[in-house]
Amino acid sequence: MANFNLPTIASLFADVITLFKDRIDDVARQMRTDVAAPTNMPDKSIRWNVTNSNWEQFDLGMLQWDPLAALYGIDVNLLSGQSGPFYLDWDNFVNVPVGLPPAVHSHDFGFLPSSPEGVLQIFRGTTAEIGAFTGLIGEISVDKTKQTVVVHDGATAGGFPLATEAVVSANTASIALKAPIASPDLTGTPTTPTAAAGNKSSQIANTTFVDGEINGQQTIWAGSGALTPTETNGAAPVTQELSIQKILIAGLDFDASTQQHAQIYWQSPKGVDVSAGLICQAIWTNAPVASSGDVVWAFKARAVTNNDGIDASFGTNVTLVDSFIVAGDLHASEESGVVTPSNTWTPEDLIFIDVFRDAANASDTYAEDARLIGIRIHYTTLKIIDS
Repeated sequence: MANFNLPTIASLFADVITLFKDRIDDVARQMRTDVAAPTNMPDKSIRWNVTNSNWEQFDLGMLQWDPLAALYGIDVNLLSGQSGPFYLDWDNFVNVPVGLPPAVHSHDFGFLPSSPEGVLQIFRGTTAEIGAFTGLIGEISVDKTKQTVVVHDGATAGGFPLATEAVVSANTASIALKAPIASPDLTGTPTTPTAAAGNKSSQIANTTFVDGEINGQQTIWAGSGALTPTETNGAAPVTQELSIQKILIAGLDFDASTQQHAQIYWQSPKGVDVSAGLICQAIWTNAPVASSGDVVWAFKARAVTNNDGIDASFGTNVTLVDSFIVAGDLHASEESGVVTPSNTWTPEDLIFIDVFRDAANASDTYAEDARLIGIRIHYTTLKIIDS
């Protein structure tokens, strides 16, 4: 019979081996109740009670032995010779928590109100039942509706379903179809988000972005030297050297009372968007004598293709009004409305553009000559390359 308080520091050295041997003997016999009982047992010690054929656990606080069947919910007397199904029958358990209905005994949705630490609970139910269940950390349930296993964390309703073999196989097959991140070789018609206009980062540029960056409105500058005054009521070509820095200005003077004209012709490119028409601006300044008020500039155009008559009417006049600011300053008008050439405009047509001062217009109140330095002609492209 062992005394589990021995040996102590006061024990004789010669007795130490015997004291340890007594302990080992009692443990080896599982502290059976048909031999002399040891003393000073540590808390939670386990013994085999030969009288009632039960395992028991020592409660040091109460100084008593408690049956393990009462603590862990299974009658050990029934274990002998039982097969697996025995352990899956709820009715073979003792100390079933109060309140569990008989239907739960089929092992459908039902669980202990609280699990002893280290005891894993597994149960099953429908998707709806499991969807409202948070469980305890590490608990496992089987979703009978979806035929999946669910792991619970004690906080998330419905837990975290584990992927079935079929889902894993499908995902694996799907991943195999994806292009690698490094040097992907894409086929078909892959798409990407369209970057904002003017983006100069390393973002992938799709065709929409590229089209917007290289196509759209283009500008032609036609200085006064590129404009030819008409023989009838043509503007007056002039040059003027400014007094301080000797800057030389070549221009066309347009009279304040007589409608005078100048023209240019230009071959439109293959990629021109004829539906957008033309937009024009007047770049001008004052003649030597300045005044105040507004100048009305006007533009009209005609498209001519192979085998068309050249000498035919222009399209509708489009006017714009620009106010005089300060003598000697450059004046750049706002953009005009759409100037639509007469005839049917097709790419590569020759476009004749007539610019004039609409002196008879009541809105033209500038009383002196207006000196045109040049015009800006804006057109729109659908593609930048003529091919």
